[in-house]
Amino acid sequence: MKISYSAMTTILQWRVALLVASAWGLSGCGGSGSASPAPVVTPPVVTTPVTPPVIPPVVSAPSIRLLSGDLGGSGNIDGIGTLARFSAPQGLASDAAGNVYAADKGNATIRKISSTGAVSTLAGSPGLTGQVDGTGAAARFTAPEGIVSDAGGTLWVTDGNRVRKVTPSGIVTTLVDTGGALSGLARDATGQLYASAAGGTSVLKITTTPEGISTFVDIGVVVPGRGVSSSGTAVDAQGNIYVTSSSTHSVRKITPAGAISTFAGLTNGLGASTTIGAAVAQMSSPSGIAIDAQGNVVVTDASDYVRTINPAGLLVSVLQMPPKGGVLSFGLDGITVDSSGRPMVVSKNAIYTPGASPVLAEFAGHNSLRDYSTPFIAGFGANATGGIYFIEKDQAPNGQLRSASAEGVVATIGPRNLQYASVFAVSPSGDVYSAFTFYENGFLTRTEKGGAVEKLASNGTRTVVWTSASQVPLNIQLDGTGDLHLQYRPVRSCFSCSAPPPAPYTIAKIDGSNAVLSTVAAYSQGGAAYFKGLPFAIDPAGGYFVGDSHAVFKVSATGQVTLVAGSVNASGAADGTGSAARFNDIASLAVDGAGNVLVADQKNHAIRKITPSGVVTTVVGQFGKVGGSVGTLPGTLELPDKVMLDAKGVLYIGAKDALLRVQFP
Repeated sequence: MKISYSAMTTILQWRVALLVASAWGLSGCGGSGSASPAPVVTPPVVTTPVTPPVIPPVVSAPSIRLLSGDLGGSGNIDGIGTLARFSAPQGLASDAAGNVYAADKGNATIRKISSTGAVSTLAGSPGLTGQVDGTGAAARFTAPEGIVSDAGGTLWVTDGNRVRKVTPSGIVTTLVDTGGALSGLARDATGQLYASAAGGTSVLKITTTPEGISTFVDIGVVVPGRGVSSSGTAVDAQGNIYVTSSSTHSVRKITPAGAISTFAGLTNGLGASTTIGAAVAQMSSPSGIAIDAQGNVVVTDASDYVRTINPAGLLVSVLQMPPKGGVLSFGLDGITVDSSGRPMVVSKNAIYTPGASPVLAEFAGHNSLRDYSTPFIAGFGANATGGIYFIEKDQAPNGQLRSASAEGVVATIGPRNLQYASVFAVSPSGDVYSAFTFYENGFLTRTEKGGAVEKLASNGTRTVVWTSASQVPLNIQLDGTGDLHLQYRPVRSCFSCSAPPPAPYTIAKIDGSNAVLSTVAAYSQGGAAYFKGLPFAIDPAGGYFVGDSHAVFKVSATGQVTLVAGSVNASGAADGTGSAARFNDIASLAVDGAGNVLVADQKNHAIRKITPSGVVTTVVGQFGKVGGSVGTLPGTLELPDKVMLDAKGVLYIGAKDALLRVQFP
């Protein structure tokens, strides 16, 4: 939050009503409902009382359930249709059997999508980059982008400076290293390859001899003097080469004789021509390009249009992405036309095909309707009867207070008026606490001028519970009695200042009358407290558990810091005991009734459990698998950043754009 120091008083005097019901009357157990009451049998003659039969309680199966938000987004999960996950795929290609292949750039893999939408990984291993030839998961790619296929499913891929070949069985070999970055790739009827190079300003002709020796030659400058951030390449049956130019918002054409002209986007200006039967005068950063069976040129652009243009340059048809929350989607990238004539199009992390014309529908992968750059869940709090309160962000810097009952029923509370705070927490009675940092005017200096914590009661009353001109609030938690536990550190003199570890911080316990009951002074072993708040959880036995980079520490009531598990300076993904375990960016902690610590291990996309003896196991998510899912445990997650346990021991996870509820056995 960036608020001037002089505006602090005004901000803290906001008065916006927030209505919260004072009694919820919730019941049940972990989403399964209460066990049926045992029947009472009354004999016809009163003699000895009859013992009622024992009916076992109903126990929910261990599972992950979506409560709010959207599980779409990036990932690397193979699966059927929209259950699969991609990470910024670029080029697409198709074979005669109806399979589609994606250059999954963000995962550094080649993915195969069957005609029924089944997604598998053909070559490469997610997140492991390089330029290593090999078979299947043993091969390595750097950043695959352009891709073409022959009728039998043999692929050719641009990967950084190189052109790679992938057989239908996943054997990867390198054909040529051109010494410069490549993007789009095309293949003509004779098997000749063409790649756009030098940012799309020229096209390389790549020839392979019968002996398997590949060479390349530059056949022409496509866009003189203009750099292109991305480009696609296609070639028709007559040997004409088409290249998209995002910088000039046009499609360029090279004839077999070497003549270069503008085929579409004739004005070289940004726009969106959609008149059927007319020349395409304007486009918006065209990217993907393909040739259909009729010889038409099919082009995608950043305005979410798929245009089919005949060889004479006239517009034949237009498809468009559906609106995303009332606005356009993410722009379109790679495209192919499959064996049945369907265009397949990349948009962000999903692949689309025509649905209800003229609108595209998801075919494989799933884009979140929210896709926030900041965490979807801004704050948590357990209510007194089971279930939680949570603060859900929208795309503006606003928050919405909502509740989830013990049975998982979600309700909205009050208006969207929780603005500007960097940290939120909610008490068992529904009071919202917000932490603010104040800065001196001027973005470049970013000198901190203290901060404050404000309480917004369920009756709409706002109260400043803590303020300081020399300390900055980092994180806040509330215990079962409603007392506030506030983590803070000294102000920084500049935004980019660095400080060697260890960095000091304090956790203070403040009661409902704003009295400070206790303080614990400690140090961030990795120095992270100097820049951001450290995730912490209240230990019912006294003191706190604190996450510091890739380790969890116990901070006693006297400030003694003891390692529980992990290593501050060594990230990784490994279960184990104490310092042998490895985490990768600890984002949130919670403590259950048995003293186990639940950890949101953000960059391992998992929830970890630390027992009181320091044994670390993974309870939700799987190492190496990224993407939100629901169903049976362990499931998969994407970037979990918050964990919370309710009064009945049910786990709630804030992960990317979703709120998940986890029922353990």
